[in-house]
Amino acid sequence: MEEELFINPEDQLLIYSDGICEAMNDAFVEFGEEKLKHIIKRYSHLHPEEPGEKIISAVKLHIGKTPKSDDMTMILLRRK
Repeated sequence: MEEELFINPEDQLLIYSDGICEAMNDAFVEFGEEKLKHIIKRYSHLHPEEPGEKIISAVKLHIGKTPKSDDMTMILLRRK
């Protein structure tokens, strides 16, 4: 199946693996999509690399010393 996606100026597109939202801490609480959305909205005005760095930092803070059980991969595109 093939689809086209049109991105308007100033739109952002985040493609990410489930390892980000499903990252669990010691209490078995997932990082979750809501935290991910909050970070993207909060830092969307920054250089495109910075929201990605903020996401990874927040996930690492969330999981603490819990070993990662999945990869964390993302691509953030922003149209100028």
